[in-house]
Amino acid sequence: MIPAAGTIVPGTGFQERLLQVDINRQQLDEAVLVLEDKAGELYLWSRDLQRWRFRVPAAGTAIEYQNEKYYPLSALSDVSHIYDPVQLTLMIEVRPEAFSGTALSAQSGNRVPAVRPKPGGFFNYDLFASHSPESTQRSGQFELGYFNRFGVGTSNVLADHLGSHPRLTRLESTWTVDFPEKMQTLRVGDAINVSGSWGRSVYFGGIQFGTNFGTQPSFVTLPQQSVAGQAVLPSTVDVFVNNALVSRQNVPPGPFSISKLPVITGAGEVQLVVRDLQGREQLVTQAFYGSQALLGKGLENFSYELGFVRENFGLNSNDYGNWLGTGTYRRGLTDRFTGEVHAEAMKNQATLGAGGDTLIPQFGTINTYAAASQSNGMRGGTVLLGMDRQASPWSFGARSQWAS
Repeated sequence: MIPAAGTIVPGTGFQERLLQVDINRQQLDEAVLVLEDKAGELYLWSRDLQRWRFRVPAAGTAIEYQNEKYYPLSALSDVSHIYDPVQLTLMIEVRPEAFSGTALSAQSGNRVPAVRPKPGGFFNYDLFASHSPESTQRSGQFELGYFNRFGVGTSNVLADHLGSHPRLTRLESTWTVDFPEKMQTLRVGDAINVSGSWGRSVYFGGIQFGTNFGTQPSFVTLPQQSVAGQAVLPSTVDVFVNNALVSRQNVPPGPFSISKLPVITGAGEVQLVVRDLQGREQLVTQAFYGSQALLGKGLENFSYELGFVRENFGLNSNDYGNWLGTGTYRRGLTDRFTGEVHAEAMKNQATLGAGGDTLIPQFGTINTYAAASQSNGMRGGTVLLGMDRQASPWSFGARSQWAS
């Protein structure tokens, strides 16, 4: 049972006061229990301090009262207050550094869960015809698809007629299974392998398993841009990216950070306009550089393939050659460096290479890769160096590759 406000608790030397507390004009409108000692020092409950987002003072300043910790108001950094014992109000003013930070996001983190479809199918076609005094040409491409809760199967056929020679050629036949929760895709059938940053892609028939960020279109693979500031009073923060308003947030007093800003590739500038209750404004400007070549820190992108190389694609329906195994693994080691390893293996041939893309702030990206190979007892190597910059008023890109 809490004694009446102003009552001295026997054996403690403290008065318990039920005060209406407000902090940095947030209009909290709540009454809390505050202790007052004989010297007029006010003590605040540790749980109230945490609820108000105060950085808890040093433990040595706390007192024990009824098995709870109370901290003196004077222990807060740069604090000023107005205490009215008649009206039972306590107005507290502190600098933003006294609060713990507030983390906000410029984008919603809600994702719509994937829905397993019921069985169904589709048919697509593309027809072409031309005529001239010398010849007549007719052709068409047809796609037949079937899907259910386990995936989707498609098959493409090319039909053409040159003169008196009709021809029907199978292009691709693939069964695809997506795993949206993991952003991964499994393909069985005809596909194109991932070549990495320095290899070359080929058609093959077999199995492919890898990352597919397209299963969650709102997912951002680039390093997230964020901006930070601080507010003395409750404020409204407008975020501008290249002078375009992208977010408006209400923030409490204290330090704050806003992450997941809309991604823009190339050089740009973020501006924060912080407007408090009294109409005062402060402007925070921060430059950034975004590149599609980079992955966010800790993000992985991989693809592994095993099958047989497709020969004479578009001419023959079932022409498969030597076996093929390839693998590509990319990882954002930091927000400024993305590393990559790529390997290829065929009959009597093997290739292995590594490298990465490095962000040079305010400039652009540097691409460095090296690879070695052997085939039929002979060895070779290649080195690639490139740089890219997208910015106003000038942009450029250059790549140089040396191979033995």
